[in-house]
Amino acid sequence: MPRLLHPALAILTAALLTGAAACSSTPKKLRENSFRMAEGKRVALVDIDAENSARSIIEVSLVNALTRTGYFDLVAKEDVTKAKALPGMIPGDVREIAKAAGAEFALSIHAKKFFAEERKGHSNERVYDSQLAAERGRDAGETDRLYEVRVLEGEVETEFVLTHVETGDVVRSITKNKEEVIRDSRQGAIRMPPRLRFLEQVTQKAVDAFFDQQKR
Repeated sequence: MPRLLHPALAILTAALLTGAAACSSTPKKLRENSFRMAEGKRVALVDIDAENSARSIIEVSLVNALTRTGYFDLVAKEDVTKAKALPGMIPGDVREIAKAAGAEFALSIHAKKFFAEERKGHSNERVYDSQLAAERGRDAGETDRLYEVRVLEGEVETEFVLTHVETGDVVRSITKNKEEVIRDSRQGAIRMPPRLRFLEQVTQKAVDAFFDQQKR
């Protein structure tokens, strides 16, 4: 049995953090799980704060989750783009952009963690070698066999910021997922999944878990 190789680990958590702020200097306190105020409403995805590949993966994961759950109606991307290009529109004014796009809520997503990295090492196991046993005797046939181990770790953490267009109420929700793929050379050449494809899976699980939690 291997003595150093640990079992594959897949940790999936989705934590909901709520907070609020009114458009005036006095913030409103929203009820618990207030992200649900957007259920069945029109929501404009105004911004994804991430590098290009992460932005694309997060957006696709969101669309997939909404297609599956129908949690809210996502305004067409083209309508948001047109709203941003309107004369006098202030970049970053999520409420006005969402309103111009015909939405009741503005959604911004911030990628706080988005990475996949690979580690390499070795482990060993005790095996019975018949040739060694023939040379040294049956009781001396056990030996240690060294083999390569590779671990691909992916972690995604995103913050969903939902803003009510009319009231300015804001809800911030965090969704996380961390997974590992562990493979070794005992069965032949090691083939690890491509990093971006792996991150697609990690991200989709995080977003799916978030919306599943809202349905409870």
